Amino acid sequence: MNSNTKFTPAVIVSSEGRFIVPLYQRLFAWSKKEVSELLLDLRTHFEQHPDQPYYLGVVTTIVDKNKYCLVDGQQRFTVLMLMASVFRHFSENWNLFFDMGKRLELFAREKDELYLSKLSKKELDGGYVNVLMRDAYTEISKFAEKIGSEKQNFAEACFKHITIFNSILPNEYVNEPSSLNKYFEVMNSAGVNLEQHEILKVTLLEGMENQSELLTIWNLCSDFSRPLLKKKEDVGLYAYSKEYESLFNRGTKDALYKILDYDSSSLSKGTSKSYPTIAEIDVKAEDFDNPFSDNNERSVVTFPEFLLLTLDIYKNNGGGMSFYKTDNLTETFSKFLTKSDVQGFYECMLKLRIALDCYVIRRKVDGQDSRYSLTYRNENESVSHDCLMQYEAMLYVSTPYYKWVKELLKYLNDGDNDKSTESILAHLKKWDNNQHSHPVEKDKMTYDTIDRYWFWRLDYYLWEHEILPKETEDEDESSVLISYPKEYHQSVLDYVFRANRSIEHLHPQNQSNNEEWSRKDIDSFGNLAMISQSFNSQQSNEDVHVKFSRVESQARNKALQSLKLLRMYLDAKGNADGWTNDIAQKHGDKMIDFLNSTFEIV
Repeated sequence: MNSNTKFTPAVIVSSEGRFIVPLYQRLFAWSKKEVSELLLDLRTHFEQHPDQPYYLGVVTTIVDKNKYCLVDGQQRFTVLMLMASVFRHFSENWNLFFDMGKRLELFAREKDELYLSKLSKKELDGGYVNVLMRDAYTEISKFAEKIGSEKQNFAEACFKHITIFNSILPNEYVNEPSSLNKYFEVMNSAGVNLEQHEILKVTLLEGMENQSELLTIWNLCSDFSRPLLKKKEDVGLYAYSKEYESLFNRGTKDALYKILDYDSSSLSKGTSKSYPTIAEIDVKAEDFDNPFSDNNERSVVTFPEFLLLTLDIYKNNGGGMSFYKTDNLTETFSKFLTKSDVQGFYECMLKLRIALDCYVIRRKVDGQDSRYSLTYRNENESVSHDCLMQYEAMLYVSTPYYKWVKELLKYLNDGDNDKSTESILAHLKKWDNNQHSHPVEKDKMTYDTIDRYWFWRLDYYLWEHEILPKETEDEDESSVLISYPKEYHQSVLDYVFRANRSIEHLHPQNQSNNEEWSRKDIDSFGNLAMISQSFNSQQSNEDVHVKFSRVESQARNKALQSLKLLRMYLDAKGNADGWTNDIAQKHGDKMIDFLNSTFEIV
């Protein structure tokens, strides 16, 4: 094996180098744009410097059984293989590099290996399709046709001069895969973004008999860019919700086949036909052409966070903040998960990922705006769905995920619990109530001492009061005091919870020539609201009337930042003297009384 620290395709061919993409590596991920940019850069370079190296970067490898195992750099090497699959048709050197597709082995990804070979033979139709590989191959082919008679010279220049630096790790990494953690620690300290969960993947699978099945589960669960079940265009929201509910209630293997869209109809008829091997099942390529959502939806947790949630729930650890440090991922798993636990952990991971898709909110990011969506819903019942979605959104901005998401997933994981939207909401409210002291203490609701949670909780229940149908035509006095006029009704219903909030003093902190307000009055709960930092900066020490005009504008545009602030505006509007200290204190007492009453709403 050549130990040269610099590789070119020519050096690789002469040294008979063989490469492996290990189990823990991610799938090929280069887009058409990235491939096109590389090709254009190569052409420009070789036009100006035909005999000089083009440096493609550094790969990190382990030499194992006379092969290079690609710890880092498989994306670039796969691009070289795709270039070879095109260039081999007019360059014998690249044909030698390609070596019938055997130059690169994709461990446990036989379908991708076969597809790469099919591409080289221009067999683009029928069977399994790796969309990104296909797109890269097409982009390289189009580029070669575009440069016409130059393509052979270009291919030969690439063969001789594309240069990769090869960093070979010590043998200790071969003999002890867990020692790769040391490498990760070194690389992370150097500012290289390497993720521990990729190493964890191979560590957990080591020695397992059903690696292919477990790898399939891992790959599905780790891909947060799309839902496990694709929503078909002709399927309504409730029907889609029921599909997920049914999936959640299936056994692990049944759920896996459903996700992979395997036709198991014969099994439902009670036949004795056994399941095929996982290797025989392909995830439909068309399912992956679409992102998670056309609305740029994002999970409220990351995959490493989800792994820790699964571990915590599976082992019933009761993990706190220190347990959920993602930079200690591999260490935490080695401490709490044994080999005998691995199968059960994977089954739990698949079930909880289904629950995450169905029962937990996702953020819908559109430019500067952020809203939420929730897949699960009851039939012909929108109010309970909206209440659950809003309550989860309130918890998302106010409470660490490892508390509320864990509690929700634990509740769902218990098969005996009622999973209607009403029951889930009631459980979350009860749990949330137990996390906070009651009754609310007025002397702790000041600028210097207040827990920001109370602002978010107050806004939720002001919103809920507005959306829930009233029991009688005639509301009592307390209800009227927190209700909003009809012209503001829709703006209140459209309220969206946002994180990174700043506390606003409605009556400014630095108001001159005003002896009515003491420092204590200005810092009291009645004079405070939660808004964005940018809006707070905009407000500065502006007069109250200026601030109220901005609130009115937000209400008209259905872009309210605080329902409490709108309530303050309306309380002042109903007073001839506007926003006075007396009105502020009455408002504060009213809001605290209302907050205390919410502990009875379950």
